Amino acid sequence: MGNLHMVLDALLEDQDEAVLATIVQVEGSSYRKAGASMLFKKNGERVGLLSGGCVEEDLLQRISELGDQLTSVLIPYDMRAEDDLSWGMGAGCNGIIHIHAERITQEKRRHYERVRDCLHSGKAVTAVTQLDSSRYIFLSENGQFGNWPDAPLQDIQRTASTLHLPHFDSSTNMFIRRIEPKPRLILFGAGPDIVPLANLAADTGFSVIVTDWRPAYCTSSLFPKADRLITAFPEQMLSEFQFYPHDAAVVATHHFQHDQAIIDFLFSQNLHYIGLLGSANRTKRLLNEKQPPAHFYSPVGLKIGAEGPEEIAVSVVAEIIQTRKRLAVV
Repeated sequence: MGNLHMVLDALLEDQDEAVLATIVQVEGSSYRKAGASMLFKKNGERVGLLSGGCVEEDLLQRISELGDQLTSVLIPYDMRAEDDLSWGMGAGCNGIIHIHAERITQEKRRHYERVRDCLHSGKAVTAVTQLDSSRYIFLSENGQFGNWPDAPLQDIQRTASTLHLPHFDSSTNMFIRRIEPKPRLILFGAGPDIVPLANLAADTGFSVIVTDWRPAYCTSSLFPKADRLITAFPEQMLSEFQFYPHDAAVVATHHFQHDQAIIDFLFSQNLHYIGLLGSANRTKRLLNEKQPPAHFYSPVGLKIGAEGPEEIAVSVVAEIIQTRKRLAVV
């Protein structure tokens, strides 16, 4: 998953001067793909990653040399050579990456606040930047905003609907990408074996929601990285919670009747992933001859021989990411 959510949070946590660098085009292969971003703050803090450490120091040096003169610049790095005197530095990435660096004005910072508000409300945003003019526009379900009043909206919408995003058009110097809300992972059950899963999922870019009917379990001290904690019995939570197609859910209450009720309800929802923690025999009894949907996974997690909560967390997060990637291709 992309790192833009983390970059946005860092950008908006204060009013410090900052430069946002984004890979807008890759020719050949590279460590990161188009759309990857990195934030350089005036206080020296860096958030994100653009390569395996090959270009970041040079990019920072160029940004520092330009100083206040930097508004918007496109910098290419040729990573194809394999000698130590070139950008390939022996890595043999076999590609050219084009990085757009822009100073974040207070106006654009305010617009990025609106972008984050859209994302937090579950709405995607299409971001369009004309790299040689620093003009930009954001398009969302709630309208458009930016500093490009005469933006070619028809061309942008046609590109966004017919081409794989992110997309860079060298003829117009226009970079278009779609910023999706964080994928949500809803965890049913707040037992100690779920803590590593919640932490790893949050670190991997998921918005984690933990729900349990036991107040002593469903706490911020146990789940500090969860975005939301819901203390309620399954029947109440399920009747009030709104699910979305890109949600993933893992059921692990270790209570047979609760798990059964949750699974029955989730089968009626349009989710992309439903996982059930437990043995194949227990799953068979829970299903009670009911035919599960294709996006139901049990035993949950990729088959990597995982043992213990930490390894199981790795297998589950990997499986959810895998299913998301398959969905994106379709």
